[in-house]
Amino acid sequence: MISHYKRLVLRLCFADTDIAEVVTPDFVSRGRAFSGPDVQVVGLVGEGTTVVLRVVLWGREQVQYFEGRDARLASRVCIDRCLAGQEVEGGATMRWWSGRRSH
Repeated sequence: MISHYKRLVLRLCFADTDIAEVVTPDFVSRGRAFSGPDVQVVGLVGEGTTVVLRVVLWGREQVQYFEGRDARLASRVCIDRCLAGQEVEGGATMRWWSGRRSH
């Protein structure tokens, strides 16, 4: 089932037409998603019904988190790398994890 959700994510990422068969009727997307033919996929991982996609568009990076339900995508949250360390909606602070530990 994980590979099914990964395929749906890629279809949505590169879609330029109707996406109704890929998403649930109550699909929720937060943030502006990088998508279209110019997007470069640099990472795609899944666990259960969760898929994380890392993309680059025109030199900017973005991570998109997806949750699936009923064999379709139910939600997406997009986080731009340019938001790292900046306050966003609701007063939360987004941090871009670089994989390095600091002491």
